[in-house]
Amino acid sequence: MRKNTLKEIWAKGGAVINGWCSIPSSFSAEIMAHQGFDSITIDMQHGLVDYQVATTMLQAISTTSVIPLTRVPWRDPGALMKILDAGSYGVICPMINTPKMRKPWFRPANTHHEAFAALVRSEPNTTAEELLTVAAITTILPMKKHWSYHR
Repeated sequence: MRKNTLKEIWAKGGAVINGWCSIPSSFSAEIMAHQGFDSITIDMQHGLVDYQVATTMLQAISTTSVIPLTRVPWRDPGALMKILDAGSYGVICPMINTPKMRKPWFRPANTHHEAFAALVRSEPNTTAEELLTVAAITTILPMKKHWSYHR
């Protein structure tokens, strides 16, 4: 498994430029991967991208230095493991609305990017150290209620 350059960019205090793929096509993913993004996210939560197509999209992105990420449809452990096995370097998990909902999957990141809600997987082996998980907080209410929030 190659290095996750997103983690390196964030560790240096840099910003990551991410592209978004919702067209279910390995060809569109390959074109996006050649446009200069640091990462490309395949959106399986909204739209028509299913596991079979996502796998071919991950293969297309992985022919470049771009880091492939996936927004999964739900926090289903089987789906998370399967998409990571298919080659995603990170998952965006939807509907993480409380710290309690987050705990089974994530530990807080140790960088100043907590505002981005980036949370790193906690498995202590080399492969898992390259993976990212991101909690998709889709409403402001959970942040106000459970996390410190400042306007």
